[in-house]
Amino acid sequence: MKTKEKDPYSLAKLIIDAFGPILTFAGIIIGISNFNSEQKESAEKERKTQTYLDAMEFKRKNWEKQHEIYIQIAEIIGKITNGNSEVQTKEKDKFIEEFQQLYYGKAAFVEDDTVAANMRKFHDALEDYRDGFRTQNDLKSIGFELIAVCKASSKSSWNQLNKGQ
Repeated sequence: MKTKEKDPYSLAKLIIDAFGPILTFAGIIIGISNFNSEQKESAEKERKTQTYLDAMEFKRKNWEKQHEIYIQIAEIIGKITNGNSEVQTKEKDKFIEEFQQLYYGKAAFVEDDTVAANMRKFHDALEDYRDGFRTQNDLKSIGFELIAVCKASSKSSWNQLNKGQ
């Protein structure tokens, strides 16, 4: 009588046939999982990049507004300090009023601490000038200091913007 011998190749074939689809399915699941993970990382990286770009655009617009206001301040100082030194005219009063509007309005929104202190100093000098305690040359000197501080502040803000801070 013949005993049935087991064929070693048929056992291997049975194992391959049984585990082949399982391994294929596991590979597909792992591939999908990796793809989803990469997509999430990519989306997060894109979100962070867009957030950074939005912040930089916001800072750039703020710098432009600050620079524009500082130029207005410089122009008004030039108009106030130009001309006859001791004669107050309606035109000069108009320019002083324009400075006051910037002082109490737009400038307070964009100025840094140094510019704010120098704005206050020029504002007080204008009041003293109107009361006869300051001269036109005093206003010029204090005004030039304010313009220099505005220029330095604008440059500093620009440098920070370019550094991405």
